[in-house]
Amino acid sequence: MTITTAQPDIPKGTKQSLMDLVRSFTRNIFGSDATVAYTAEYAWLANQMSHMLLGFFIGVVWILKVTSWSWHPATMALIFLLPIVKDAIDYAMDTWRGSGPFAINKRELILDWVTDDCYWGIGMVVAIVLIGIDGTMIGNIWFIRIGVFLACGALAVYLAFGLWVPQKRRFDFSRMPFNFVRLIKYPDPESLLSEESRRELRAFQDHVRDHEKTASSSKHYLLVGGRPIVRSGLAVSMGCEYIARWKGVYMIPAVKVLEDPERMRHHCAMAKEYKADVFCLIIDDLSVNLPIPEETDQEPAKARKEMRQKSMPDSLESRQEIKLLHFVEVFGYLKKTFPYVTTIWVASANPNEPAEVERLKKWSEFIAKLAGGPLTTIDVLDNSPYIQTAKRTAP
Repeated sequence: MTITTAQPDIPKGTKQSLMDLVRSFTRNIFGSDATVAYTAEYAWLANQMSHMLLGFFIGVVWILKVTSWSWHPATMALIFLLPIVKDAIDYAMDTWRGSGPFAINKRELILDWVTDDCYWGIGMVVAIVLIGIDGTMIGNIWFIRIGVFLACGALAVYLAFGLWVPQKRRFDFSRMPFNFVRLIKYPDPESLLSEESRRELRAFQDHVRDHEKTASSSKHYLLVGGRPIVRSGLAVSMGCEYIARWKGVYMIPAVKVLEDPERMRHHCAMAKEYKADVFCLIIDDLSVNLPIPEETDQEPAKARKEMRQKSMPDSLESRQEIKLLHFVEVFGYLKKTFPYVTTIWVASANPNEPAEVERLKKWSEFIAKLAGGPLTTIDVLDNSPYIQTAKRTAP
């Protein structure tokens, strides 16, 4: 099977003001690490800082060796081959997985490769310019030193805050967990997904690549089968496809949606304000045993008000349906405000229970009507090695 390589989007709308940069710098540099949560932004900045320091350390060691061996100063350039070779191996290992059913963003990997090499190189250049060799290096000319330092600093700031930090902030904003697995990293997708589901996920990658802010761009997916942790993990993997293209995601459990549907409205509005527009909404752990709101010509807000007046306050089922009507109301608002958003629904249903299977069908029909488009079902297989491992390790 031939795999066409999906290309990442060029990041748009990610420019930040000077005060944004200052606030980000102080937030990540000052304060004890023991009292703050680790984020994707923090982890990425720490990783690149280590690349610069390693480059500086290697540069200093190589300068001392070149000086002691009386080699020509031009041999200093040899150290720049080290990160290039290392990242070339990383790139080859990741693209080697391209024989699987999912597409690889080669340009995304190249961007990461170039970025890593730049931070390694910045550390090496600073070492060479700062120390110099026997007065023969340009590092001994003070104004050239300052120029090189400023150029290296500008490059480091651009790569961080002009390119990668906005992407990492989208992940932090998404509420998705850290222990994700990208689709191309699944070791045995044939055991996890049916052939049809693999084709649908491959088409999903193309959809994410081409997803624009138009109403016709939205699609809707339903994940069923397998164990809950596997279904949710697959939803996160799908969300990461959006993050990899600098497009926002928001993940929320169904129980939180029902407790406070306004959370979705608030979060999507905040994402737009912070230039991290939500392109994908993930509703996790939706129980098919919840009551399905009856069809009505009334507006959800009016229907919810009437039901509250008619129902008994102590009726659990009535309270659940009132919350669902509130959810329908908020979802309708989001659908009008963000008509381009793709939704991923993770349904909790036991395939061995006929009653729950029937409820799943009804919920599928309801979700399709609510979302205003066809629902693509992704089936997770029960005999996948992930599920067998989970069964062995379960208490």
